[in-house]
Amino acid sequence: CVGCVGCVGCVGCVWWFFKHNFIDGENYIDNKHLIHFYNEDSKLNIRTAPKLTHAHIYPGPFEKMRVYLAAQVFSHTVAAAMQTYQSLGKLSFDSLQTIQFIEKMDNLFDIFNSSKTPNSKDFRRPFKNTSNQREYLLMMVSFFENLRVVTKINGSDVTNLMNFINGWLISINGLLLLWSIMNPTNDCNFVLYTSRLNTDRIENLFGMFRLQNGNNLNPTPVQFYCAFKKPPNTPNTRSEEHTSE
Repeated sequence: CVGCVGCVGCVGCVWWFFKHNFIDGENYIDNKHLIHFYNEDSKLNIRTAPKLTHAHIYPGPFEKMRVYLAAQVFSHTVAAAMQTYQSLGKLSFDSLQTIQFIEKMDNLFDIFNSSKTPNSKDFRRPFKNTSNQREYLLMMVSFFENLRVVTKINGSDVTNLMNFINGWLISINGLLLLWSIMNPTNDCNFVLYTSRLNTDRIENLFGMFRLQNGNNLNPTPVQFYCAFKKPPNTPNTRSEEHTSE
């Protein structure tokens, strides 16, 4: 599933981002700038990035499974807030590469989360394979193909171990291929609501089953059957799972 790979890629990208450093050509993308921003911003009564919490920066094992947390880290709100801090001298100049990386990921995630709902963000609008959308996707293909991931401890290159890179490449190329298959005549009225291409709904359903059995990652068939019969009244199904601003 095209969107599902993208969702998994986004989650993996965020949490590996906190564990390792990313290198794009000569640009060094370091999570220390995001952590420093959060530590400073969280002290304020009126914050520039109010959705950013301790769970985003220091996630536990269950937080690492939440797509909406990853989307809120890689969001326009966080990038804009960090840009403000940087312009005021509260973040170093070299934080700019990290800010731009967060903005890139926000735009990419928006492309894979488009829906009928009107949105002021260009990339959240229904996918029509416009020149702007296509050029951005191809730019991100080049970005991931050239991205290097190194450990914080000794700088060892661990790029080949990063499944999220291949996941995003599959998602992007898959979306472009799907468009060419579904719209071979280039009908200008044809659109794709990319949020429908992922399996997040069913993942949320299975998340409900796990929660009803005490966060049991491997419920038995009997537990699954009993949980399936209960009404879905858990907050794990909230619609903002993919919200990034």
